[in-house]
Amino acid sequence: VDEYVVKDDPILKIAIICEKERTQAIISHLENQFPMVEVHSSGLGSIDINPMGVNKGVGLQRLLQEMNLSLDECMAFGDGGNDVSMLEIVKEPRVMSNAPEWMAKYGQIVPSNEEQGALHTIYKELLKYE
Repeated sequence: VDEYVVKDDPILKIAIICEKERTQAIISHLENQFPMVEVHSSGLGSIDINPMGVNKGVGLQRLLQEMNLSLDECMAFGDGGNDVSMLEIVKEPRVMSNAPEWMAKYGQIVPSNEEQGALHTIYKELLKYE
């Protein structure tokens, strides 16, 4: 129906919510069917589909470039597959303890989101500079 068509507006992301147990099977299927997109779990049955090359890592690099900062000056926090591109490029990657076990290899484990792990970790880091 033409009245619902958005012209000249690029699709940046499609988000899917599914049963948590089916997440990996759906991701595998989408990756096989659509090799021109990036497909990642964003946790708890959520799946992000982005155009190839559009991810948090690329976004962080662009932001830091605009701010004249380096990846060596950056700490990133992640709890889902959609965070891996960002964790892989920063000097100080941190993985939330509530992240899937397979993510442990991408950074130092810190307390979970429910425990305000990012806030407490940043606070401890800042205390080192007092």
